[in-house]
Amino acid sequence: MKGDTIQGFVRKQDTAHFKQLLTEGEIYHILRFIVLPCQRNYRLSRYSYHIKLPDNAFVKELDSTYPKIPFDCFSFLNFKKSYDNETMLPFNR
Repeated sequence: MKGDTIQGFVRKQDTAHFKQLLTEGEIYHILRFIVLPCQRNYRLSRYSYHIKLPDNAFVKELDSTYPKIPFDCFSFLNFKKSYDNETMLPFNR
């Protein structure tokens, strides 16, 4: 699947480590990450999978000659198509 965004996460105890390595808007070469299916009730991108960076993931910033990723990137979902499916579930009281 080709795309420009993917949801990713790190464990709470690893955030300080990765915060030092990652800068918004930069492009990285990442190895040793884990691909997992998204939770049905919590999906931030349109893809069915997200990545998890374990503490031993290799992260290297790529040369600045690569095209820059825009700071503001929005991916809007059609509410009617998203409601009551795997992206957005109804809230029952």
